[in-house]
Amino acid sequence: MLYHEHVTLDNRDKPGLTAYWLPKGAVMEDELRAYAAAGGRSLVSLTNDCMGRDVDEMRRLSVATSVQIILATGLYTRPASPPIADVARLASEFVRELSDGIGATGVRAAVIGEIGTGAWPIGQFERDLFHAAALAHLETGAPIATHSHGGKYARWQLDELTSHGVRPESIAIGHLDEGLIFGDRQLDMIAALGRRGCYVGFDTIGITYYSQYMKRQQPSDDQRAVAVRRLIDMGLGPQILLAHDICRPDHLSANRGWGYTHIFKTFLPLLEREGVDRATCESLLKDNPARWLVGGSVAHAPRPRPLAAEAEA
Repeated sequence: MLYHEHVTLDNRDKPGLTAYWLPKGAVMEDELRAYAAAGGRSLVSLTNDCMGRDVDEMRRLSVATSVQIILATGLYTRPASPPIADVARLASEFVRELSDGIGATGVRAAVIGEIGTGAWPIGQFERDLFHAAALAHLETGAPIATHSHGGKYARWQLDELTSHGVRPESIAIGHLDEGLIFGDRQLDMIAALGRRGCYVGFDTIGITYYSQYMKRQQPSDDQRAVAVRRLIDMGLGPQILLAHDICRPDHLSANRGWGYTHIFKTFLPLLEREGVDRATCESLLKDNPARWLVGGSVAHAPRPRPLAAEAEA
């Protein structure tokens, strides 16, 4: 399972994010069929409503490809989200999508995310968003996935969520691998987060170019593989989650990108070259995301069902 992807996405109406969108139709069918052929059975699409979530299209794609697509509720970052007027009301909106379904679709979200901080200082929006996410988690048991801008406010995210009662086992801090260009100080920070019990996201695998959005070079996949192996050597393998964060047309294999199969075809062999055995590699994609989805609270966590099954119900 890839824990941090996008299947439908459209940020073309948001300044600074116009490159971040995905096509619909046959192109995405082919991408997901390739993923299934490579061994992928499910993925989490962390597109919430303000990011262009299209539930009907994801239902259609799930039926067409037999890939289980797990949906999210939440808001994104401050510039890309509507203002928050009432924390309790926002939390209730998240709960409704997790418990009753998204609009009239009958499809329930199962994850809260991707809730984000950016390069700017933490403000009231971020405090309110993370508080609302925590309240929704406490009522539903749904896991939380974050966007951390390369880990800039990763410690704050974990502190904020746990201060409101969220257990670390239910939290996945996203995009920590983006900061590996900073060397050992980033790896030390990631390890410190993992030791506190949360999941650490290596979820931009394949993105190795200069990011205009972040204004800096992204790490190589070789750097990511070395870092994963070092974390495993520290005993933190069970805290690692992997994904690509497919979020632009040029990420797709149809456009000479890497697509959803890159981890299977390229990154796992890099890990094995670094001395990570196949069983451990497989646990990063099977056991770890499965544990995160239930957050150590199997009795209360929402059980995601394939959209294909819901469409047929």
